[in-house]
Amino acid sequence: MNEMGSDSRKAALSLHRAGKIEAARAAYEAVLQTAPEDTDLLGLLGVVSIQQGRTAEAEEILRRSLKLAGDPRIHLRNLNNLVCLLIEAERRDEAGALLADALPEWPESAPATSSEHGTALSLATALIGCGELDKARLLLDRAVPERSADGAALNVDGQLRLAEGDAVGAIEALTCAAELVPEDFSPLITLSRA
Repeated sequence: MNEMGSDSRKAALSLHRAGKIEAARAAYEAVLQTAPEDTDLLGLLGVVSIQQGRTAEAEEILRRSLKLAGDPRIHLRNLNNLVCLLIEAERRDEAGALLADALPEWPESAPATSSEHGTALSLATALIGCGELDKARLLLDRAVPERSADGAALNVDGQLRLAEGDAVGAIEALTCAAELVPEDFSPLITLSRA
């Protein structure tokens, strides 16, 4: 992408971060005119559509982004947003079918950035819920390899260990999560099933 395109992309992101959703939509659409297969921009436009309540449009945009090749992190982010949209719409079977398909792997030795952390945990949780335990383990181990001081990641790890049949490991991870984030009761709820 040329410098002008890069500046337009930055401007669109700034508008989005500032909560100027309609202006961000217009900016994303303008940049997509010159880069129609940019999976990052398509995903961001899908998020704007979700924020505007245009869920059918968001679904179409996110599905289109998933058909294109690109950075596996962006693909997984867009997949997570589509899965969340489908679950919110009580279309769990469709979400599960998407997660049952082959997924790109999170790159090795490239932990999630702070902006990717929540996406990785959300997608791992969805994978656990759909019984895709091997995919959830691979994603969690690659995206969030260091979990010892991360209550949210330990909580997901504990849920996954419980689903994998590792009750001892689940109790250890969930106990640590509960200690790290005492205001979050979800590790305690999961512990009650261990």
